Amino acid sequence: MLAVYEELFYGKVDVVFFGHVHAYERHFPCYKDKIDAKAPVYITIGDAGNREGLYDDWVSPTPACSAFQKAEYGHGLLHANATALVWEWHRDADAESVISDRTLIAAKSE
Repeated sequence: MLAVYEELFYGKVDVVFFGHVHAYERHFPCYKDKIDAKAPVYITIGDAGNREGLYDDWVSPTPACSAFQKAEYGHGLLHANATALVWEWHRDADAESVISDRTLIAAKSE
């Protein structure tokens, strides 16, 4: 799907959320497998789980565009204002709400 949509998103979209893979992963802004500030941040948040369990067959070595990977159950919170988004991912295994991953996603300037 990335091959189809990457051109469409580049320079126009700040963040893209995906599901299906039963794990959590956040990428740096990437375009054509290279970190690029004009590209969106890609977040896979399919970590609610399923009967088959969590996905943990990560590519090795970890690609340069991958900022954070975790095969654990969790949930995310997106905070927004007029100029930026703050994304937080919380592990559900913790007794208290603990932020395991956090990033600032600044809006694209025209």
